[in-house]
Amino acid sequence: MTPPVKLKYIKVHNDIVMFPESVSHADMASRFPSQSVRSAGFVQIASDGNGGVVATPYGESNTLGISSDPDRDAALLRLVIS
Repeated sequence: MTPPVKLKYIKVHNDIVMFPESVSHADMASRFPSQSVRSAGFVQIASDGNGGVVATPYGESNTLGISSDPDRDAALLRLVIS
């Protein structure tokens, strides 16, 4: 089985932007100056064991002071990765 992938993400408007851990949340958010970040954190992407994938958002952004919104963000992340 492939090991899970861990990325960072921000949600601007109703869009999810995923990016590598080497980029800070604040740096990524600065690329969307006209939109506010609604949530931010980390996402773990893993196999569900049935040929699909599961995206699990968690945590918070220290550089933005914004938390993830696991319930709402999980639904958007499923759309992005499917």
